[in-house]
Amino acid sequence: VEPTDANMQQYMSKFSYANYVQLLHPEPGQPGYLTKNLAVSVEEIIKEYDFIGVVERLDESLVVLKLLLGLEMNDILYLKAAKGNGGFDDGGYNNSCVYIVPSFITPGMKEWFETNRQYKQMMSGDNMVYQAAYKNLDLTINALGRELVEKELQEFIKS
Repeated sequence: VEPTDANMQQYMSKFSYANYVQLLHPEPGQPGYLTKNLAVSVEEIIKEYDFIGVVERLDESLVVLKLLLGLEMNDILYLKAAKGNGGFDDGGYNNSCVYIVPSFITPGMKEWFETNRQYKQMMSGDNMVYQAAYKNLDLTINALGRELVEKELQEFIKS
């Protein structure tokens, strides 16, 4: 398949239920449709988990998890990859390395993501979960003590 904006948009439009919340909260008339509204589904998801980290705030999320579970610093350390610069995989496929193309979004796809009503509706539940997790991370940091989390975060970054 040629990697064009049109092909990507067509592919993404086929999978209108290929996201977490939509799988739990299908549209009316679809198999598994529930009568509750999307906000209730999101609230139930948030209550189901004791902690949800935020990838864009991974270091903070890991430090908070460490504090909540009483872990050691070496329990949460990880090697950071170069973001979006491309590179090669680990060679696990056919014992040969495969080049990983750097990620990018074309101007056409950026516009599509920002203006396509069907896409925005499809992602609304996941966006609500993201916003709730982001807010809950801040609330948890406040409950633990912002100074303590910041101190631990600086230690984590030095490690």
